[in-house]
Amino acid sequence: MKRIDLQELLYFLSDRPSPILETELLKYFFPEVSLDFNQFDFFKAHFLLHHHLYLLKDELAMKQENLLFIQLSSIYLFKYPQGGLCRYFFNDSKNFCLNSTYDNSYCPTHNNHNSELKPDGLRSYYLNIKNLEDMEENDWQRMNRSMNFLTHNTQEISQSLEILGVSMDVTLERLKKRYRYLSHKYHPDKQGNSNDFYRIKQSYLCLKKWKEDLLE
Repeated sequence: MKRIDLQELLYFLSDRPSPILETELLKYFFPEVSLDFNQFDFFKAHFLLHHHLYLLKDELAMKQENLLFIQLSSIYLFKYPQGGLCRYFFNDSKNFCLNSTYDNSYCPTHNNHNSELKPDGLRSYYLNIKNLEDMEENDWQRMNRSMNFLTHNTQEISQSLEILGVSMDVTLERLKKRYRYLSHKYHPDKQGNSNDFYRIKQSYLCLKKWKEDLLE
């Protein structure tokens, strides 16, 4: 199984303006693989690339110098703000908060909401190398449908996983249980926030469609 040198990966990302497209990385690190989404070898290269990207992201988070923001088809490398400015990162706008801080890295608003600790369903999926090892070519047709759906709905799925606090490999049964729990907790009739309730419902419907398509 091919391994990517994390330092070389960081040099590649640092040498190019963000966003860096996944296809650029695949061409460089997997030149032998055709960029054909319908090929099983493409999926294996895609998985290994994202596996190493998440390893690098964790390494950079420990050093507190750079933030690696990973989407399925594009990758962003950001330098953390200088001291005295809040480093909370907004995924939607891809910007740091930058409000003034006092004795730590986060402003009072975000002091207990470290963006690095947000649940990331894609991260847990790609870091588990068994998800690749257990994949058989016979499963590729199903997985290919999933990949196509992910490619065209990357941001929506990433946000839905984050809102529901589940990982990419969540089962449909587990997804339904999680939705029932959160919808009960945030239901407006139980003093919940109606906006949160709506976002939870929409996230569930998005992920439910994705998981049901996989079972067909």
